[in-house]
Order: sequence, then structure tokens, then C-alpha cells
Amino acid sequence: MKIKSLNTTVAYRCPECGDLVFGKAGLFTLSGDMLKLKCGCEHGSELVLKRDRSGLTEAQALCPLCGEKHAWSFREDAEFSSPAISCSCPVSNMNVLYVGEQDAISEIAETDGRMMMEVLEENGFATLAEFLAARRVQRENAAKRPDTGKYSPEELASMISSVLSELQEDGMILCDCDEGEQELTLSLENDGLHIDCLSCGRHTVLPPETVFNPDVLARLDKIELN
Repeated sequence: MKIKSLNTTVAYRCPECGDLVFGKAGLFTLSGDMLKLKCGCEHGSELVLKRDRSGLTEAQALCPLCGEKHAWSFREDAEFSSPAISCSCPVSNMNVLYVGEQDAISEIAETDGRMMMEVLEENGFATLAEFLAARRVQRENAAKRPDTGKYSPEELASMISSVLSELQEDGMILCDCDEGEQELTLSLENDGLHIDCLSCGRHTVLPPETVFNPDVLARLDKIELN
């Protein structure tokens, strides 16, 4: 198989919906400097193909598995013995980009999809779409976190512990327990700080914009567990 061929197709796995997106044949005979292959899903991810004067084409796309942008390069005069080649994520070693004949790409991608699902199921996800949705929520929550500036993660953890300890000593973390019965556990998750009382079963979540903002955190005068 030659890269520079009218039968050459490129496909990538959308990092937002998980579908395999196929580009038209002959993408590697680019007449311009750049071409974008976009997914038709509502999130509109894209594969960017850039070609330089030496005949080197670079493909860039966000990875559906690790979430980082990867780049793969091909020469227009390159030849391969197989009808399709695959390009993997350097973090997960799973294939996310394919070049070659469309039927061969579909066959390889189907096998890769089964392998991918085995890994996701081991980590508690029933589908690739469920995994990608969870990661979107993670990104959105991370975006809500304010810039903590000069504070290191260790300093923030110390501030959170200090504020909560003081509120508990003052009896201002409220649940159904009588004085001295309260037994609290803390868990920092993507959506904020989870606070649970093991004694009465009450629970609440402090949102990221509170937990990761020392000024807002310091102004807390009470916390109610629901």
C-alpha cells in the first residue's frame, strides 16, 4: 500500500463520542497546506492534517483515551506491506488513528474496539461513551476550579483540613448526631469534597469553587450534611 494513493483513507476515533470518523479517499494527496476532518457529533472534534513542502504529512488529534493531543507523521512516498496501518496512543498503547484501505481499517478497528472495551470494563465503564462522558464532566469540574496561584496542593490540603477541624470543634458541621457521636470521613473527588458522617449517614459535597478557593473556604461558618 502506498500512502499517496487515491484509495488511501484516514480514520480516527472521535475523543468526544467514540465513533470512528472516516476521511475521503486521497486525503494524502493534499493540494493545500492543511485539511481538517471533523466528526459529525455535537461536540465537533477534528483531525488536522498538515503537509509540508517535503511531502511529509502530519496528523494531529485529541486522544479519546488519555485526552492529550497526539501527532503522527507520514511521507507521501511511503509504502507498507499491509492494506492498513494503525497508530496508537503512547500512554495506553491503544490504536486511535488508521491509514489505508477503508475495509481493512474497519476490520482492524473492530478488533481494537473489543480490546478497548475489555480495558474500560475492568475500570468500571460499560461503554466507551460512558467513559468519555465521565471525562467531560471531569474536565468541566476542573475548569471550575479557580486559579489557586501561590498555593501548592499540600498547602491547600492543609487549609482544608484546618477549616474543617475548626468547624467540627465549634459544632458547626451539622448532621443528625448528638455531641460526641459524629464520625466524619472526607473524600476529594472530581465534583468536589465529599463529607460523610458514618454515624448517622448524612452527606454533603463542597463544590470545587469552594474547596479550591482559600478565601471562600476560610469564610465558611457552617456546613450542613443532608
